[in-house]
Amino acid sequence: MIGNINQLLDNAGLRKTKGRETILQLLHTQNRPLSHQEIISRKSISKYDRVTIYRILETLQKVGLLHKILGSDGVWRFCTHKYTKRKKCGGNHIHFFCSECNQMSCMPEQSLPWINPPKGAKIISKQLVVHGVCANCLNF
Repeated sequence: MIGNINQLLDNAGLRKTKGRETILQLLHTQNRPLSHQEIISRKSISKYDRVTIYRILETLQKVGLLHKILGSDGVWRFCTHKYTKRKKCGGNHIHFFCSECNQMSCMPEQSLPWINPPKGAKIISKQLVVHGVCANCLNF
């Protein structure tokens, strides 16, 4: 997988660093968006300080290798995605936020509704987060 991660960094015009590789690898193996705190708590990331991790996440998001989603708890979560063109976010889907465990999951099988911008305007991003209780929390 690191080969694919290195290729993603190359295609995005970014220098390959161990921190970028490690964070991309972590996010790529998850099936849900992770918060900065959730990322920091992972053993493979613990050698990096909070600011370095934040800068890496912002850089990766800026070049389109991941997207970020704001939960109703005010916490940003980061998620990798498959994309077809550089800087073209493939995260164009709905996210589910569990109000019990505060975990977010992607719902890629459902696309966002089409939105027509006001005349003369251009939409540069959109997000839709649905709120509820996940199956794990309902079963407790």
